[in-house]
Amino acid sequence: MDDPVQPPPRPGVFREIGWYLLFALATVAVLVAGLRLESADVRAPFEYDGDALLILPLVKATLERGSHWRNERLGAPGIQELHDFPVVDHLHFGIIWLIGQAVPDPFVVFNLYYLLTYPLTTLAGMFALRRLGLSVPAAGVGGLLYAFQPYHYLRGLMHYFLAAYWVIPLTLLVTLRVCQGRLPFFRPGTDGRYRFRPASWDSLGSVLVAAATASAGAYYAFFACAFLACAGLYGWVTLKTWRAAASAGLVLLIVFAAGLVNHAPAFLYQYRYGHNSAPTARLPEEAEIYGLKLTQLALPVEKHNWPFLAQIEATYDSAMRPLQNENKSSCLGLVGTVGLVGLLAAAVLPGRRGWPVGALAFLTLCGVLIGTIGGVGAAFNLLVTPQVRCYNRISI
Repeated sequence: MDDPVQPPPRPGVFREIGWYLLFALATVAVLVAGLRLESADVRAPFEYDGDALLILPLVKATLERGSHWRNERLGAPGIQELHDFPVVDHLHFGIIWLIGQAVPDPFVVFNLYYLLTYPLTTLAGMFALRRLGLSVPAAGVGGLLYAFQPYHYLRGLMHYFLAAYWVIPLTLLVTLRVCQGRLPFFRPGTDGRYRFRPASWDSLGSVLVAAATASAGAYYAFFACAFLACAGLYGWVTLKTWRAAASAGLVLLIVFAAGLVNHAPAFLYQYRYGHNSAPTARLPEEAEIYGLKLTQLALPVEKHNWPFLAQIEATYDSAMRPLQNENKSSCLGLVGTVGLVGLLAAAVLPGRRGWPVGALAFLTLCGVLIGTIGGVGAAFNLLVTPQVRCYNRISI
């Protein structure tokens, strides 16, 4: 009888670390060439317009005071306080503060952290794909492609923290594990039934990822909760146990609780001095204005280097076509578009899908239904709260 096929051996620890370093260096090489960093002056901000003018004072206040919530140098004749316009990206602010301990110049720190988000995204994507079973080279290529999504450059330093999406692969790793049956806080017993086991490395990792997700942007935390809810439903149906939904729900609750902790300075301030709703006034209709457009996911980027592709995008981007705004930053590029079309086809065509296509197709379909104009997000803004308005940001 033939010997059973054995899985390929995993590389040694040092060899795998070498692969991670290789792809991190490849990211830096592409970044230097693409942004022409050899001729850049990091002492001057790479962007000095739009929302970058909001972020720069926050970086400077973080370096000087250890916190961005209050800035005595702005807001004359009073003092600028952001408690009614909370920016709760504390994970990013923490890293900015750490960089500032070695490099005190706020302009340099502002530029350096933006550049750092590229190799961080490569490494996080590579780590997640390795945990999902890809080989080291395949995971590295996947992480590299994800780091250089058009979204990353188009958001740039204008949408500084949106471009720092390196936590998302870790969030999606936990989400996909729920779909796979590797449930946080639950472990299968000898009889195959899942039992509550909160003390495990998987559970600890899920808690840390949930806390990081809540501290890396309110939008990404909101989308993470939506995907976890979808993953819980998928796991409940495919695994035939409610514990999949319970597992996803527990991670979701941790994200929510950590989000409340991140908002604590705003809550305490508003409890003492009252709440000014004007800075965060939103309308339900804005979910339709800033929603996701499937066409823009597949179209080339604006002013593409290839004239033929640039012309296609320019033809669509006409004055007569409505709802052209930041959702133009959601284009996926060629590889991402092929993946999107394939997964949507897998979601709607008849036939059984195993792991991982079934889970990926279901979550992709959920993401489109949540973010698209006139979709679930628009209903959420109408019936629950209009505070989440830019559903195009789910594209990444």
